[in-house]
Amino acid sequence: MAFLDWSCQDVAKWIKSLGYPHYTACFTENLITGKKLIYVNCRYLPRLGITDFEDMKTLLLLLTSANLSYRYLKINGNHGHLCPCP
Repeated sequence: MAFLDWSCQDVAKWIKSLGYPHYTACFTENLITGKKLIYVNCRYLPRLGITDFEDMKTLLLLLTSANLSYRYLKINGNHGHLCPCP
């Protein structure tokens, strides 16, 4: 499934697979889909309920990496599939 097509539950599974199961509700309760995930930044994480600075840094790094990977895969014709996929 392409990154931008992820549902809230898919995003939550991905966040859990990254080692942050305690933040899955932050994403599902705020209806963060794959399309919305690309807009999550350092100002938005506290609004989601994520306030631990170290966790914010790590999550932003992972989100940025996923977004860049998606753009690279899209450019190279791999349909935006990322791993680990939900």
